[in-house]
Amino acid sequence: MEIEKEIEEIRKKFSTEFVKFYLAEIEKTKRRNIYEKLCEFAGKYLKIKSKKIEEKISKDIIFSDLNVLPYEVISLTLLTLFISFFISLISFLLLPDIGFLFFLLPFVLSYLVFTYPSFLSKVNKIQMNGESVKAICYMVLYLENNPVFEGAIYYAAEKLKGILGKDFKKLIWDVQTGRFKDFSSALKFYIPKWIEWNENFVRALLLLSSINYIRREEERKNLLSRTLNFILEKN
Repeated sequence: MEIEKEIEEIRKKFSTEFVKFYLAEIEKTKRRNIYEKLCEFAGKYLKIKSKKIEEKISKDIIFSDLNVLPYEVISLTLLTLFISFFISLISFLLLPDIGFLFFLLPFVLSYLVFTYPSFLSKVNKIQMNGESVKAICYMVLYLENNPVFEGAIYYAAEKLKGILGKDFKKLIWDVQTGRFKDFSSALKFYIPKWIEWNENFVRALLLLSSINYIRREEERKNLLSRTLNFILEKN
């Protein structure tokens, strides 16, 4: 029952305020790839905003692991539309026989630009569903010999290579650099994001986090066995 209440509270936290806070953190980060840099450029010079559209794509951006802001994606989409339309017009004037085919190009390119975060979000969700099982297995393996939850996070972060592993490494870095005072505070920040991906993973994680308060070895083994069986059955 305690976990059910905690899950409910976590779901409430994934609200507009959490999304705003997470996007504010993205704004501080360095742009890494060409898409992010183009979004930054378009957002800087066009800065086209639409509250309704921004709300629609905000969660996709968070789960896509892209360092972009919603208004930047909108701005780049329109910039792509304008530039590609201009190129299509020139192509039509130079090659009137086949130039009309280029008029499809602006809509195709702008659609790809706009839906790219959504596409990555879905890919990452599929990846995390598989990686979440590995994460719990690594943590259980560590906790069998070292019943320290924080150590299990370090161990899983070292072993995991995908999107969840990146989150684990970022969580550790946030604690080490003082952004969060301890692992409990850091988890409170990341768990609302993870629960939208895989609620069963969060349930298993919450079960494991209680191991620090269990003193009897038999109870610890039961907890680890129960958690491992749960994540394997659910996934």
